[in-house]
Amino acid sequence: MSGARQSCQSSEAGFTLIELLITLALLSMLTVTLYGSIHYGERIWEASQSRAANAENVRYAQAQIASIIAAAYPKIVSDDALHSRVDFEGEPHMLRVLAPDALLKGGLARFAIRLEAAGATSALVVQRKLELAPTTMSKGAAEVLLDHVSNLSFQYFGPEKPRAKPEWHDRWTGKMRPPLLVRVRAALSDDRVTWPDLVAAPQIQGDVSCMVDAASGACGGR
Repeated sequence: MSGARQSCQSSEAGFTLIELLITLALLSMLTVTLYGSIHYGERIWEASQSRAANAENVRYAQAQIASIIAAAYPKIVSDDALHSRVDFEGEPHMLRVLAPDALLKGGLARFAIRLEAAGATSALVVQRKLELAPTTMSKGAAEVLLDHVSNLSFQYFGPEKPRAKPEWHDRWTGKMRPPLLVRVRAALSDDRVTWPDLVAAPQIQGDVSCMVDAASGACGGR
């Protein structure tokens, strides 16, 4: 009788050990699954945060460019006694304008918006040089508006000649007035973030107070 009882207890102890092993195995599987889910969620969260930050950077860059274009000052300059033009140089991949300088109250600066090589990619930069800075001065200070930009292009809407129908052009140089609109397009290295077409309008279309100074070839009496 004693031997039968010991055999029964041994069987029950063995069965309980198997259950424990199965339970531990299930807990291990659940732990691995839970950890994988948490890790996947972290990656999704990090990706969404990165995408949101990149989108915010795009909005900042567009706001800066739009404010410079909107504030473009249409100063009239004379290359010689017979030829005058507005101080606005619109190229297919670069824009140079004269606009108020936020860092110098009442002063103007020349802004150049372009791409600049940055390692394996390019960065969208705006270069700023004071209007009255000596010609021997360096190109001026540059601010990186947006990294990882693979392409940048400008288009200009306005009449090619007085009384002509306004159209889009890839270049706007040597004109007597700024374009009516400027369209800025860019392609980003990260295809998860897009650059919506930016269209900005110079708010001032003519320097009505301009009186060309024959000595300097620029507007006087500003």
